[in-house]
Amino acid sequence: HDLAGTLSGREPRDWTHDAMRWAYAVREAVSMVKPTWVVSHFDLEFEARAITEIAYEMDEVWDVEVRADGPFAPAIELIRTLTNIDPSWTIAASVTGPVQTARALAERWHVEAEDLDELAEACGDVAAALVGAYAEAGACEVIVWEPACADQSGSHRALTRRAAVVGVPLALAGPDRLDGYTRTVGGGLVLVAAGTATDPLAW
Repeated sequence: HDLAGTLSGREPRDWTHDAMRWAYAVREAVSMVKPTWVVSHFDLEFEARAITEIAYEMDEVWDVEVRADGPFAPAIELIRTLTNIDPSWTIAASVTGPVQTARALAERWHVEAEDLDELAEACGDVAAALVGAYAEAGACEVIVWEPACADQSGSHRALTRRAAVVGVPLALAGPDRLDGYTRTVGGGLVLVAAGTATDPLAW
C-alpha cells in the first residue's frame, strides 16, 4: 500500500479519492514486489470513516448497509479493478476487524467501555457484509486486521459465517497472543478454511 503511494506520488491515505487510479498504482507495486497475494489496501480507518457517513451514533450501526454506490464503494471498485487488471492474481481483500473498528468509533462517539462489545458485534455485521461484497467483486481471500484483539470475540461470528457462505478463506492478522483461537500459524496469524468457518471456534 505504501509502495503504491510512493510510486504514484500520491498519499496512501487518499486512495479512496480515485479507486481505479489507485488500482493501477497497486499494479506498479505488484510488478516490483511480486507478492503471493495482492492485498487490496491497508487502511484501518476505512470502515470507521464509511460507517460515520451513514450512522451518527452507536445504535445506528446495526442499520448500516454495504452498497456499491455508498461510502464503501471505493474498496469494492478497487477489488473489482484489480481482478480485471490481471486474472492470475490472487486478490486478498483487506477488512478491518470489528473490534478495531468499534474502538475507532468509540473514540469518535465517546462510547462507554461497557458498550464496546455490543458496538463490535454491530461492526461485525458490517464487516461480514463487506466480505460478501468483496467476494462478489472477485476477492479470493480476505485478511481481517485485528491488531488489538486479545481473545476470541463474538463479533467475529458474522464474519466467519459469511465467509463460509461465499466460500472465501479468511486470515486473521492479530497480535502475537490470541487466546482462545486455534489454527494459529504464528506471529498472530490465524487461517480459516473456506466452508468451515461457521463459528469463531474454527479460528
